[in-house]
Amino acid sequence: MSYKLFTLLDCPHCKEFMPECERTANARQNDAIFIRINGDANVNYRDSFKLRYYPSVIGYFANSNGQRQELYTGSRGTQEFNSFISKLQ
Repeated sequence: MSYKLFTLLDCPHCKEFMPECERTANARQNDAIFIRINGDANVNYRDSFKLRYYPSVIGYFANSNGQRQELYTGSRGTQEFNSFISKLQ
């Protein structure tokens, strides 16, 4: 499992969400990889995903049809974010 977290430097929602994301990444360091991507510094890469909201988390997982990705659309709260992570494993 891997997750890409897209953030923007001056985004207050990104700053609010980072502690939660870091706690989750530390708790799951044996079974998941979290990659933080600075959207300000990687504009072309960021735009290739057509993201509308920040922070944005994309989870990548393997299924019977190959690799699949899913965009997290929930709140920045602990329970909902961890449910998303668990669902993809």
